[in-house]
Amino acid sequence: MNYTEYKITIEPFNEGKDVVIAQLAENGFESFVEEDPVLKAYAPENIID
Repeated sequence: MNYTEYKITIEPFNEGKDVVIAQLAENGFESFVEEDPVLKAYAPENIID
């Protein structure tokens, strides 16, 4: 399966990342990499039309 990487800047990062991760996970995103202030989110290529 191929994945698409999305980069999301979050300010303030520590206070907002958990909310963003929870919302994305509910919508099919499968993995996350935290690199303050950027959250990298990965979803299957076909998740967004």
